Amino acid sequence: FDQRGIGHSEPNMDCAELRVLQLDVLDEDLEYEDIAARELAAVDGCRRRLLDEGIDLTQYNSVTNAADVADLRVALGYEEWNLLGISYGTRLAQAVMRDHPEGVRSVILDSVYTPDVDLFASLPDNFARALDILFADCADDPVCDATYDNLETRLFALAERLDSSPLTTTVRDVFTNERYETVINEDVLLDTVFQGLYSHEVIPLLPQMVAELEADDTGILTLLLTNDLANGTFLSHGMYLSVQCNEEVSFSSEAAIRDAAEDQPRLRDLFVESTVGFLESCAEWGAGEAAAAANELITSDLPTLVMAGEYDPITPPEWGRRAADGLANSAFVEFPGVGHAASVAGDCPTSIALAFLDDPAAPLDTSCVATMRPPNFAVPGETAAAPIELVPFEEDVFGTVVAGLVPDGWERIGPGAWARQANFVDQTALVQQAGPGIGDPATSGALVASIFGFDDDAVAGGIVEAGERTWYLSEGTIDGFTADLALSTEGRVTGIVLLVTSPEERDELFTTVFRPILEAFSTS
Repeated sequence: FDQRGIGHSEPNMDCAELRVLQLDVLDEDLEYEDIAARELAAVDGCRRRLLDEGIDLTQYNSVTNAADVADLRVALGYEEWNLLGISYGTRLAQAVMRDHPEGVRSVILDSVYTPDVDLFASLPDNFARALDILFADCADDPVCDATYDNLETRLFALAERLDSSPLTTTVRDVFTNERYETVINEDVLLDTVFQGLYSHEVIPLLPQMVAELEADDTGILTLLLTNDLANGTFLSHGMYLSVQCNEEVSFSSEAAIRDAAEDQPRLRDLFVESTVGFLESCAEWGAGEAAAAANELITSDLPTLVMAGEYDPITPPEWGRRAADGLANSAFVEFPGVGHAASVAGDCPTSIALAFLDDPAAPLDTSCVATMRPPNFAVPGETAAAPIELVPFEEDVFGTVVAGLVPDGWERIGPGAWARQANFVDQTALVQQAGPGIGDPATSGALVASIFGFDDDAVAGGIVEAGERTWYLSEGTIDGFTADLALSTEGRVTGIVLLVTSPEERDELFTTVFRPILEAFSTS
């Protein structure tokens, strides 16, 4: 459900002012002090607008949110239900357990954010803990150690280099297709690693990203920044401010934040000034102050499964253990090789969560945890070595039946579209579609390329006779990846085939995938 203040709930507490500022400063090499005044002004602009709309900023916190959960159960007519909370969702679920336990059959707390912690003061230590696990796992893996030796030294040397000599890249807003020049400095690097440790899909790529950046290759980092930019559209800044200012900042201080960061000097600059700036924003926001209970561990006898990821950089497993200590009817499970949101991070944790929901009172079988392993760190060239087998397909694509070949095992992601998805940043994709004739295919490549989001105008790539068709080829790039486009018109129907690959794999996949698909392509 969309909690108050977010998504489709009314009113929505998003702060477009902060989103505009975020986009405005992407191309600037700034320390936090350089944008602090602008951020405070954006927060103030959002606050004034929300107040003018009649919104009471003190009514958006976990206490009121939990009351909504209790009311929602009654409104839907459910006698009981199960709560699954991830990250802040665990904070909300704990508030429900404390204030409105009636009707709650069971609870899953995944990546636990306990009420008593000082989230902001804990950031440097929590990040450092997760980094230490990354460095140790890479060193213990013979392939990772040989490929990315001395990873810790290399990461922080790279951060120091980027502090004095930043790189640049282009990041795309996937919702608007706008492109933004983006500076890659020390803070951007470390923040991207921090965000990457959330995801079990990204963790294996982090050593390779460091090695790429050492050679001024921004490929992996650019894709992660694009993903972060997209995720930012789903954050309700106003709701975040009201919740955190009310129940987190009320129990923290600038002194506590600065003192805690002294133990992690290499990470201090990433967190301290921006966090202190957040405290300054809270002083103006007007969210009120939570009662003392909002800063205390909860106790409960509701059946509860507490889940934690070993790599989690923001809600460490220790927080989950401490939460479980106050829950009389709980089980705690930590999953190796996993970051934030453990319950959706693979077959083993998901199966344990589902088994618990099926029967919260039954003994929990966690034997699969012993079979989980550290990350399988990515090594350049491994993806290219994977064999490809083409298999037949037939599909109605927007009213035209398209038939031909598609790589076995690639995942269908839309009508006439497949993606290999070998890892989180694998952009290898294939499109086979058809539609009403678009005119002369010899001159329509640029138009179709623009529809698919080519970075620049497509370049004519020649003519190929394949199967019973004449194909007009175009070449270009999409988000820096090679894109091959082929158009062929028969009667009133135009066939379109697009292959997106990494530059390193382009020649091989052009031969083994693109050309055979052109030979087999047909419409009816």
